[in-house]
Amino acid sequence: MMGSYECRCREGFLLSDNQHTCIQRPKVQSDNSKDGPTCMDKNHGCAHICRETQKGGIACECRPGFQLTRNMKECKCKSLRGTHTHTHTHTHTLRKHSRRRIYRLLMKR
Repeated sequence: MMGSYECRCREGFLLSDNQHTCIQRPKVQSDNSKDGPTCMDKNHGCAHICRETQKGGIACECRPGFQLTRNMKECKCKSLRGTHTHTHTHTHTLRKHSRRRIYRLLMKR
């Protein structure tokens, strides 16, 4: 199809959630470690970024302009000067809306 493309990664790398960046595959855990969720699992639960921990678990992180919620998996827009926040799991862009430091969230669906 004209104007479309598909990203692929070299052996040893995975396509990240943004479908544009290749990340190195996490190292395989030794046999004596307990089985648990990994970032390679499609249902790892992180809204934005999933990171493997040294202990073999996962840790969720948020993109700039967002903060991790209490459940440690979802991300919400950082509150700026008393503005309210929203929790989203879609693709986000944070843009300055006016000189008064008010930001608006632009979502790509």
